[in-house]
Amino acid sequence: ELLAELRELEHDPSGAAARLGGYAGWLGLGLTNLVNLLAPRLVVLGDLLAALPAPVLDAVAARVRDRSMVSRAVGGTVVTRSALGRDAYLVGAAELAFGPVLESAAGA
Repeated sequence: ELLAELRELEHDPSGAAARLGGYAGWLGLGLTNLVNLLAPRLVVLGDLLAALPAPVLDAVAARVRDRSMVSRAVGGTVVTRSALGRDAYLVGAAELAFGPVLESAAGA
């Protein structure tokens, strides 16, 4: 239900900003703190965060770029959504399960 609602907001930028503006502010603040602490050049949002509407994701990324001292020092930390979306867990689990099989086949 929540995922469907986020998809609907993707086509309504002003509605997305109005409904998720406060959430975007808090997410931006949390990511800013993480960027200041860990100094990554790239932050990839996955699972439910990958479904955030583009205007909300843009607002979060702008907040991180503008407010993080580390982001400004490294030329701007990129905040993006995972290309795998909600399937990231499945891909990771499959890699763990099939990794030994692939390694033994490659070494044979």
